[in-house]
Amino acid sequence: MVQPNPPRFLREGDELEFSVKVTNLSPTRQEGTVRLTLSDARTTDNVDAALGNVETDLNFEIPPKESRSYSWKLKVPDGQGFLIYKAVASTGKLSDGEEGYLPVLPRRIHVTESMPLPIRGA
Repeated sequence: MVQPNPPRFLREGDELEFSVKVTNLSPTRQEGTVRLTLSDARTTDNVDAALGNVETDLNFEIPPKESRSYSWKLKVPDGQGFLIYKAVASTGKLSDGEEGYLPVLPRRIHVTESMPLPIRGA
C-alpha cells in the first residue's frame, strides 16, 4: 500500500523532501521498486528533470506487516505551474499507487498564516 505525504502547496524556489510510505500488509516479505513521477498539470509533460528528480525509482524490501518511508529531494523552479504527482510501488506481481495535484504558488503571492481568536463579551 502506498501513501504519499504531499504538502498542501509549493512555492517557487522551495526545496523539499517528498516522502512516500510503503506498507506491506501481506504475511510475506516484499521486494520491489517505488517510483515518484511529476508532470505539468496543463500539458501532462514530464517535469522530473526540472524539479531535480533524477532518480525516480527507489528499491524497497519490507518485512511482513511493516512499513518504510522513502523520499525524493525536489527543488521547485520559477515559472512552474500546477503539478501532478504519481507515486507507485510495484513488486512485479502486485502494485499500488496514488496520483494527485500539487499547486505551485509564485513568489510574488504573499501567504499568511492565521489563527482564529474567539472573543467573549465586550
